[in-house]
Amino acid sequence: MKCRLSLRCLPAASASPLFLPKPRNHTDLMARQKASAKCSPEAEKEKSSTSGDSDQSQWQEAVRVQEAGKQKYRRAENTSKAYAGHVTRGQKWLASHFASETHDDAPGRQPSQATNGGEEVYKDPAFRDAFASVPNRCSDKALSLYLSWKGFQEGWGQSTVEGIRVAFKSYWDDA
Repeated sequence: MKCRLSLRCLPAASASPLFLPKPRNHTDLMARQKASAKCSPEAEKEKSSTSGDSDQSQWQEAVRVQEAGKQKYRRAENTSKAYAGHVTRGQKWLASHFASETHDDAPGRQPSQATNGGEEVYKDPAFRDAFASVPNRCSDKALSLYLSWKGFQEGWGQSTVEGIRVAFKSYWDDA
């Protein structure tokens, strides 16, 4: 059986704060501090003079600082800039499909080479807003088309395409 050093097995002469064993965890430390604290009239006055309003304002300040820290340290600054660039380029790419939509019916213009399934996606009114800050039912299809375009047509590598996917995931998670 292991013998643990505790206050009960210490002689009374060595029970002073200088000879106490090292606390095992935070709870032990807090219990010792609480037990050894002396109540003074000044401490009681400080406790009674503290109002609920100052506690509330301190709480709000702590929450504000916490949120600012989350935003600052969530990801590196360059990563955030790269993600924002990927999302902006994707939104421009999607908008370019609808900017040229009015000229599709012009005489002498070749019909689009998309299959019937692909044309149905373009006809869905929600497809225009597929890359908005809140994803909709067409966001997955639009992102799939955009990633395919970047990977196969423009010849970008797998890591770049994966970076674009993660950028949109992060963009929609932050919404």
